[in-house]
Order: sequence, then structure tokens, then C-alpha cells
Amino acid sequence: MAITAPPTIAALSTPPTTADPTTFDTRADTFLSELTPWAGDVGDVADNVFDNATEAFNYATSASSSASTATTQANAAAASAASALGAPGTNATSTTSTATGTGSKTITIQTGKAYSVGQSVIIARTSDPSGVRMGGAITAYNSGTGSLTVNVSIAVGSGTHTDWTISLGVIANSGILPISAITTNTSATVNTDYLIDADSVVLTAPTSKSVGDLFQYQIMNSRATCSVDFGSDKLFGRTPGVMSLASPNSRGKLQWSGSTYGWIDA
Repeated sequence: MAITAPPTIAALSTPPTTADPTTFDTRADTFLSELTPWAGDVGDVADNVFDNATEAFNYATSASSSASTATTQANAAAASAASALGAPGTNATSTTSTATGTGSKTITIQTGKAYSVGQSVIIARTSDPSGVRMGGAITAYNSGTGSLTVNVSIAVGSGTHTDWTISLGVIANSGILPISAITTNTSATVNTDYLIDADSVVLTAPTSKSVGDLFQYQIMNSRATCSVDFGSDKLFGRTPGVMSLASPNSRGKLQWSGSTYGWIDA
């Protein structure tokens, strides 16, 4: 039933009055004859008011129920979203002793996780997630054994740790590279800043890299006769082979541009 406009109550004629005895009888007859239908009109209006009030109450009750249902559904959706973000299938932990840094890392996590090759994950130290973390793409996961391999492209912090939390996500490359101090010949990995702190050290340019990957080197404490071995890689379009770092303050930050020009200034 819909809410409807109230019916019209017909107006009564002029009632009789003793002040006008000449029209009293005529007015009285007319007035009395109109009272019965007038009472019916008043009853119809009363019924209409009651029906409309009932319908309004039903509407309000229905609206309240709908609002409650909507709230319940919204809460359920929020809980589902939170559950999805923190779902056991996309979060894991590991106690595998792992050194912070770039390159391929294999750790053991819980079995039966919903990870797949190509997904980006963050491996963060549980006790210091903002200070020590690594990010990269999954290259292998065995759901039966829990063995997870990640090609780490960005690492923040340092040290070898045994408390890791793994989750889906990407670490933004801020341009600040993790530092690795070296005193012996070293094969570089991408996205690392090498501090050369010994004489005659040869730093070999990364052999595993993708377009956009970086590596950086700096001579520390005026070390002498150090060099960077680019192998067959190009540097600014030429092939330098082993490049001597003649200056005691030599430094460089290079980015891989592809095989045509090779390493270029970052």
C-alpha cells in the first residue's frame, strides 16, 4: 500500500441561529441533513491518516532493516578485504639464515601458500621491518616443501638474520643503494654501492642485470691501482674491458641501458 492524499471533507452549510428566527427552520433542516455524510467524510479522513501512519511506520522499519543489512554487508566486505590482505595464503614467515642483499635468495617458509612465479614480494626482518628488507620477484616456490626462491632486486639494510616476514608487495627504488664495503676482488651484483677499501681490488661489473638496474663504486681512503672489469659489456657504447680507477677519489654510479650502449651514467 502506498501513502495517499486524504479525502476531502465537504463543508457544512450555515448552521441555524436563534438570532435569525425567520431562517432557523430551513437552515436547521439543511444542516442536520448534511451531518451524516460529513461524519462519513471525517471517518474517511481518520482512516486515511491511520493507513498513512501505518505505511510510514512500515517504510521506516524497512529502511532501518535495509540500513542494518547494508552495514552488516559493509562490515563483512571490510573483514573479507582485511582477511585477503592478511590471508595465510599470501603471508609467510621464515627462520632461514639469510644475508641481506640482492641476487637470488632461497628460504624455507610454510607449505601450501598461494604464491606463484612472477609475483613481487617483500622479505622484511620481523624485528626491524623498516630497517632491513628485500624486494623482488618469485622465481620458484614448492608448496609441498615450502622452498621459496626470490630474485632480490632491491635491498635495504645489511646483516644476516633468521627472522623474516614475507608478504606480497614492492619496495620502491628510492635511488639510495645498500652499501657493501670490499677489500678483495669482488663480482658485483646490481643495485649495490661498493666501497673499495683496499689497494689493487678488481670489481667485476654485474653479469646478471636487466635494463634499469644500477651499480655504484667508490674508492675509499685513497686506495691505489683499483679497477672495474666490464668484461664484454659496453660502457657508453664502447667496450673498455678492465678500466683502471686512476684517481684516489674515483667513483661512478652506472645504469644498464641494454646491449647497444651498455652501462651509462645513472
